[in-house]
Amino acid sequence: MPKWSPPPQGHIKVNTDIETNGVSLGFAARHSNDQILFTDAFFYSGISDPTIAEALGIRQTLLQACTWIREPTLLESNCLGIIQFLHSPTVSDNYVGLVFEDVRHLASKFFSYSFSHIRREANSLAHVFDKHALISHSRKIWIENTSRLLYLLYVLIYLNAFTSV
Repeated sequence: MPKWSPPPQGHIKVNTDIETNGVSLGFAARHSNDQILFTDAFFYSGISDPTIAEALGIRQTLLQACTWIREPTLLESNCLGIIQFLHSPTVSDNYVGLVFEDVRHLASKFFSYSFSHIRREANSLAHVFDKHALISHSRKIWIENTSRLLYLLYVLIYLNAFTSV
């Protein structure tokens, strides 16, 4: 089973997960030593298109990351279509295309950045925060020095999420 792999030394990895049935977003930014820099989980209302939800989720992730991160950044998502779109030089003239142009602009503010696809199994921490937002219909932000608390929350929610399915 794939698992999360740390970024290179001196880099930050941001994993993001969007639940399009509810619509909620969870993401976690971690250092190469696996220490959590920050996490965020929040619930959207009024969005029915999954592609727009994914696009807005990536945009929101980068808006938060621009506030907290100065190191080279790797953004990972388990939504392959979104990552492929971000790598494409083609610009779409619809709403999703406009959101992704904004995503590209936000990403350009980082010293260096990359977008990559990962399997859901390797994206479990972001998935847990996404589920938390979906269940609570609220927003929670955790910042630094919360690793033990977050991992306990992660284990409890993750085990509950997959044993009740």
